[in-house]
Amino acid sequence: MNPTSGYSTPKRGNRSWRERETDEDGEAFDRRVKAQTQLLRAACEPWLARGRAVRLIYDRTFAFQNRGDMTGRMGTITRVPRPPFTDFVHVSFEPKGRQRVTRELMVELEAVEPIDAETPVAEGQR
Repeated sequence: MNPTSGYSTPKRGNRSWRERETDEDGEAFDRRVKAQTQLLRAACEPWLARGRAVRLIYDRTFAFQNRGDMTGRMGTITRVPRPPFTDFVHVSFEPKGRQRVTRELMVELEAVEPIDAETPVAEGQR
């Protein structure tokens, strides 16, 4: 559970809630994912804004990305995507170690938590 957003990712073993169940038809899958995305977005709405400092609480790294484990890295939200990617966010990470350039990654919204959630977000920044 992400303690600052009050949102808990559904437990489905090591599978993501974005994956289709074996016995689930297409319409049921669409309804489930849409409802889950709305819950996630509503839980993160108080702190979700450009410029907000966030921490990556887990990193689902795929073999082809070759970026190493980014868990625990801190960054800044640079963009909040529009549909169909409302459950993702673009985060800019400062260079670390031998890296020379800033990394901007599109990560799952439930994988980030705000560093200072108590600070209110101005309406123009949402």
